[in-house]
Amino acid sequence: MSEEFYRMDTLATDRSIGYLLRIADILMVERIGECFSGDEITFSQWVALSCLEQELVHTAADIARLLRQDTGSVTRMVDQLETHGLLKRVRATIDRRIVNLHLTARGRNAVRRNTASVTGFLNHALAEFSATEVRTLIGLLSRLIDRLERTGD
Repeated sequence: MSEEFYRMDTLATDRSIGYLLRIADILMVERIGECFSGDEITFSQWVALSCLEQELVHTAADIARLLRQDTGSVTRMVDQLETHGLLKRVRATIDRRIVNLHLTARGRNAVRRNTASVTGFLNHALAEFSATEVRTLIGLLSRLIDRLERTGD
């Protein structure tokens, strides 16, 4: 951007991209969490299981990094998921320090069962947007995330 968008004398919290993203995140998590009421898993657990199913993650540490959560809370979540038979821990054969996570059949069923609710919720939330606008929003958010990740360099 050649010209700075925000200025100190005109910055309004309710027009700040950080504030808007934060409120959108809070509202999305609150509303989508309602889709999981009465289910054996929470939305956060579904996200972790879904990431395992899509092979985006393999260990609890991977989940913590991807979801930007502390390892302690992820370990507690993995403990719960394992207790409920939704995943299992498998120690790596080459490096025994690594503990990989594997979905069980019950875990796969939980992911698939709740994917319909998540898809329905997202489509409802985006109902007033065109498909082009949704693709643009996803692209812009992806670029912003990439930029923010590189900013720390």
